[in-house]
Amino acid sequence: MNLRRNFVPVLAMACALLVSQAAMAGNGQNLLQNVPSNSAVVIHVNVDQVRSLPLYQMIWGMVSAQPEAQEFLSEFEAQAGFDPNRDVTGFLVAMSSESDDNWTILVEGNFDVPRIQT
Repeated sequence: MNLRRNFVPVLAMACALLVSQAAMAGNGQNLLQNVPSNSAVVIHVNVDQVRSLPLYQMIWGMVSAQPEAQEFLSEFEAQAGFDPNRDVTGFLVAMSSESDDNWTILVEGNFDVPRIQT
């Protein structure tokens, strides 16, 4: 399994299975303007709420215990400037009505945007 290619979608789906909520004010509303118009399914996950769930803690514990995952997360934080477990507050997944392979993942949180852009 290629962790770099599969980590984000797998984590996103795991969190989506834990808690999915309709987007509403204060809960992903600011991300809706960036959702493609051909989206058939839109799921927002409030990561701040999900972090307190025992299942999330179990999944994150298993992921972070893997040496390959630790290396990836350390490299990711060094390059992007944020820790996904600490700094992501929510994310939105939009799936296209035209193709199963056409997904959009939008993430909100505490980020150094200029650093991410570089």
